[in-house]
Amino acid sequence: MERGDLDRGTPGGSLLREYEQRRTRREREVRSRHPRLGGLILALGDEPATTANFRRGATAEVQVAEQLMRRCGDEVEFLFNRRLSPRGRDGDIDVLAVAPNGVHIVDVKRYRGAAVRIKRRGGLLSRPEQQLLIRGHDQTRLLDSVQRQHQVVRRVLDQLPDGTSVTVHLALCFVDADLPLVDNQLDGIALLGPRGVVRRLLKQGPLSPATRGALVRHLAGHLPAA
Repeated sequence: MERGDLDRGTPGGSLLREYEQRRTRREREVRSRHPRLGGLILALGDEPATTANFRRGATAEVQVAEQLMRRCGDEVEFLFNRRLSPRGRDGDIDVLAVAPNGVHIVDVKRYRGAAVRIKRRGGLLSRPEQQLLIRGHDQTRLLDSVQRQHQVVRRVLDQLPDGTSVTVHLALCFVDADLPLVDNQLDGIALLGPRGVVRRLLKQGPLSPATRGALVRHLAGHLPAA
């Protein structure tokens, strides 16, 4: 399959659009309230953290995408920033990769310098409780988003004659975070950095180049670029 004949999406596209919309709206509001000093206020003031976070998130997705493509070469087919539904209101998939060992869903998160840990307790007489902690705070909800992406991708794959046999791998890819050296799996989702994702993608598997090409086309057709 030629790599240029498919809309593979734009890494960080949704976050960047949201950032630009917020930045433009704030600039318009400041200039409206302060016709004479609006430009100076904007030049000297920092943009709100809630706005800046969208820019940082988009930058992280671009960095991860560039690293994955550079290191994986022709072995892996990539799609970026895919909508989960035609409505475009149910979230999106940051990175969708078709590798020799299966389809990979990669959700990119940037937490600079943050300790990412798994907390487990119980399990002998009761169901074990598991939490994803980031900077000591419970962020287990991040897993729900990945599982929702998994459900959508699984349904799309199962439409193919042999789709049920394709393995789907799940990962949260943390940029600039302090990750656990061991015990980095939680509810079937790997907690990795970009290099760990690359190693996962390059593992050998049963999917031939022709099969990977067919899969990426099928996925792109059902999960359009956001």
